[in-house]
Amino acid sequence: MRIVIAILFLLVSITSKAQLMPSNIVEVYDDLAMMPYEEKFKKLDELILNNPNEPWYYWIAASIYGMKGDDSLAIESFEKALEIDADFSAGHGSYARFLSDGDNQNLDLALQHINRAIELDSDAIWHIDKGEILRKQKKYELAIQEADYALSTGEIDPMPAVQLIVQSFYDSGDKETLREYVLGHDLTSFGGFMDTRFDMLLGKLYQEYGDTEKACMCFNAAADPYVFMDEEVPAYIADELEKCK
Repeated sequence: MRIVIAILFLLVSITSKAQLMPSNIVEVYDDLAMMPYEEKFKKLDELILNNPNEPWYYWIAASIYGMKGDDSLAIESFEKALEIDADFSAGHGSYARFLSDGDNQNLDLALQHINRAIELDSDAIWHIDKGEILRKQKKYELAIQEADYALSTGEIDPMPAVQLIVQSFYDSGDKETLREYVLGHDLTSFGGFMDTRFDMLLGKLYQEYGDTEKACMCFNAAADPYVFMDEEVPAYIADELEKCK
């Protein structure tokens, strides 16, 4: 699983209205973030012993296991959280995201959990997650409908919805509608999508459509995470940036 999954779990809980993470749980998460891996679980074991019916502690455990790549233990922790509280919307939503990505992909089960999250708390971010699951199931029109709904609420940053729409048009092979959408919206105004793969795709599309300036903006956005982490920019990105000089 990608490390970013666990980070997104936390960001969703803090920044969306979907079952906000209580302030005391945020403090616990922040404290655990500074601890070595094994120490995190010693602390969590202590917290769970004293608060056995707190689903958020199992949610935190799932996110840490996901970061480490211990997927089976992450699944076990998500399921324990939902066993404690079947109406734990953040648990259903985050588990759905986990199940829709990586080696443990189970899109049918993911769809069940995201639908339950929406039933409990119809936050716009859950509709983006549902759209991503539908896109991976090749139900592109339904995926775009979820993105359009999320945009219509005005509750979220438009970037993930726009990315879902573009990716759905691209995956569906609808080149004409894809071209109309990309050229009809200034997608570089977001300053990058924090997703290297998608920034490269968008750059290639602008390149194909003859807009070199926007293509280069996208390629630079794709390189930004590597520059920020002081890592070498991969050759396939560097090659495109070289053409921009």
